[in-house]
Amino acid sequence: YYGGHLAASHLLQLGHKRVGCITGNIDLSECQERTTGFTDAFAENHLPFSDDWIVNASFTMEAGYKNTQRLLDQQVTAIFAQNDMIALGVLHYLKEKKLRVPEDISVVGFDNIPFISMVDLPLTTIAQPMELMGEKALDILLSHPLLGDSTDRITITLQPELVVRSSTGEPGQRP
Repeated sequence: YYGGHLAASHLLQLGHKRVGCITGNIDLSECQERTTGFTDAFAENHLPFSDDWIVNASFTMEAGYKNTQRLLDQQVTAIFAQNDMIALGVLHYLKEKKLRVPEDISVVGFDNIPFISMVDLPLTTIAQPMELMGEKALDILLSHPLLGDSTDRITITLQPELVVRSSTGEPGQRP
């Protein structure tokens, strides 16, 4: 939830008012939560939001590539991709269409996968605390050796963080 909220809030603070979102598999709880956090940021900022700005897809570059035009048709000035692979597909499509990032359109990804800061245009993304997630998982396994026999559910919430790079900026005038 917080990651989707962070992405939208960042773009709204830059001045974007029409922000599209390409989700992963919307049946997954993390996609639902990211989407809810994303749309809640609009409500908290008293900005209108259209369901047409959300495209339910999958966590692939192909999904980002195939669905970018649909959002451009909605006159969005920024796109939140619910993972970095989707964002790479979005960036590839925008490059083919000769749209400049971030001058014409801003893009935010999610996950901060290792090589994402090294692409031609370093991607603004939401970083998950992967190392801490691994440490917490190991702690749970070591402190609950019979967890596999239990029906108890252990929930730990870790907060992602926004990593601002070159793919976001103030809204421009797209040709």
